[in-house]
Amino acid sequence: MDRQLSAQLARVLDPDPLMRLDAAERLGALGHLGEEAGAALINALRDEEWRVAAAAATSLGRLADRRAVIPLCQQLGHPKTEVRRAAAGALSAIGDGQATASLIMALDAERDGEAKRLLVAALGNVGDDRALAPLKRLSGDPHWAVRREATAASAKLLARRNKG
Repeated sequence: MDRQLSAQLARVLDPDPLMRLDAAERLGALGHLGEEAGAALINALRDEEWRVAAAAATSLGRLADRRAVIPLCQQLGHPKTEVRRAAAGALSAIGDGQATASLIMALDAERDGEAKRLLVAALGNVGDDRALAPLKRLSGDPHWAVRREATAASAKLLARRNKG
C-alpha cells in the first residue's frame, strides 16, 4: 500500500477531529484508492464531527464510489445542512439509480434551498424517470435556483428517454 494512503487511513481515525477532517479531504484528493479508502470514508460519514462527515461525503463523490450510495442516502436526513448538501452533491456525482427513492423522499423534507437544488441535480444525474413527477412539482418552488435546476434535470431525463 502506498505510504501516503496508509498515512491518511491512519489519520482518518485520529482522536483529533481536525486531523480526521484533513484526512477525509486528502483521501478524496488522492484519486481512486481502492476498497480500504472507500471503506474508511464510508465509516467517516458517521463521524460525530459534522465537518468530517461532510468531507467524507464530498470525497466519496470525487471518487465516484458506488459502494457509498446507500450510506450517502442515509446522510440525506442528517441534522446539519452542510452534511445533507455534501451527500446530495456526492450522489449527483456518482449518478446511481439506487439513490432515486431516497433523493425523492429527501426532496420532500428539505427546507434549505441549496440542499434542495443539489437533490434536484442528483435526480437529473441518476437518470430515473420516477423523478419526473417530483421535478415537475418543483416548477413552483419559491427558490429560483431550485426551479432552474428542476427544469434542467427534467430536460436531461427526457433527453435520455428519447435516446433510449
